[in-house]
Amino acid sequence: MFPQNRVLLQVPFYYLAMTRMNSLKGLVSNASSAWLPGVLVVTFLSDYSFLEAALHYVFTYLAFVSIYEVGYLVNDTLGTKHDETPRHRLKLKLASFEILIFVLIRVAALVVIAHLYGLFSNPAWSVSALALVVVIVMHNTIASSALKAASFFQMSMLRFSLPIIPHVGNDAVPAVLLLAIFHFVYPRFITYLDSKERLKIPERKTSRYGAQVQLLLLPTFFLLSVLMNHALPLVIWLYYLLFQFLRFLIERRRGLST
Repeated sequence: MFPQNRVLLQVPFYYLAMTRMNSLKGLVSNASSAWLPGVLVVTFLSDYSFLEAALHYVFTYLAFVSIYEVGYLVNDTLGTKHDETPRHRLKLKLASFEILIFVLIRVAALVVIAHLYGLFSNPAWSVSALALVVVIVMHNTIASSALKAASFFQMSMLRFSLPIIPHVGNDAVPAVLLLAIFHFVYPRFITYLDSKERLKIPERKTSRYGAQVQLLLLPTFFLLSVLMNHALPLVIWLYYLLFQFLRFLIERRRGLST
């Protein structure tokens, strides 16, 4: 879907799409688990309409991507030397000047968006971005997959939260982080452990398993709604339950569900 092209990969977001979601399934997975819920969180916790929230989310997501893609490039080059189970996603051999251009473009994109949204003067966003950089460095220098699990967990939490944080009040940030953990991080963490052969759950790939897990998470999402005094966590929970149920119906029709 996204060919490995040394010119296109210079465009922010393309590297992420090219190496991590290079299929319709990958795009749907990210849209359903991160992008749409992220826009919903911004809509519910800000004064924006849904369309306004979507537009602002796109810009701050690009700011996040500008940091994250540099981490991905490091992971796909230097990081493979510090990994027990390396995955060689980048098939191209990039010259030093291409890597420099790649980094400079993303630094420029980050600075422009940060100026537009006052990101560097936002303590919650600035500290979160710094935490992301530190965790990325740790993830790419630690060899043990057992220890990498800790950095992966934190990267996933910040991946969901960082584009949202500029649009909500600082008081809401802890709730956003908790929502990220139970909605976004938990299923990805299971997948990560499985991919590193640290945990085997063959059922995790089925929509039946996804729907059952989502049902079991209801008490926590209900608790988050009570603590926040807001329906948002339950809305996210119900939305993702319906998404998993739709997956189940599609898989059942295709004879894939077990």
